[in-house]
Amino acid sequence: MYGATPDELAAAGGSSAEADTDVEPVPDVLQACEREVVRLLLLYAAQPLTEEMAVAQYIFGQLEETTIQTPIYADLLQLCRQEMEEGRWPEVRTFIQHGRSDIRMIVSDLATEKYELSPNWSTHQIYVPREVDQLQQACDNAILRLNKVNVQRELSIRLEALRHPMDELALLETLHTIKLLKKMDDDLGNMLGTVIPRGAM
Repeated sequence: MYGATPDELAAAGGSSAEADTDVEPVPDVLQACEREVVRLLLLYAAQPLTEEMAVAQYIFGQLEETTIQTPIYADLLQLCRQEMEEGRWPEVRTFIQHGRSDIRMIVSDLATEKYELSPNWSTHQIYVPREVDQLQQACDNAILRLNKVNVQRELSIRLEALRHPMDELALLETLHTIKLLKKMDDDLGNMLGTVIPRGAM
């Protein structure tokens, strides 16, 4: 049986101490990323991104291989998918009357504006882009952040696995997977750097 040496842990991207602190990602981070994806889907489902694709179609296409971990958001996503399968766009007014109180509550919360612009902005004739005017960036940002958090979560699990005995083949496979995950994490970080964050303008 084999365990990872300190050098192998370092090469994989962290020491054993780092693995201890990073094994479990902060739940709020993953929930926040999933919440943002669902929020965009609910508020802008029918809004076109291109002549042939709306927000809902784009988001579902991007989430094909992604499992939503937060139960309430997974349920909402499934409800939205059912609406589309029945030929309707998901709408806030549909789910605000849902039989489940938790669905009604979260939809009401998601539909509420997070902030209000100061009247001074319009008084001074300062143009502030609305979210609806930059939906492609908002959707890309949300999907990339969700993917990055999921990759980091999987990376933490693999780093933790290195601290336990395993045979040589399993060790080599784990180290290879960690290398791939680190590259994915770096690539996603670079891609996020090209997307304008919500509220940054």
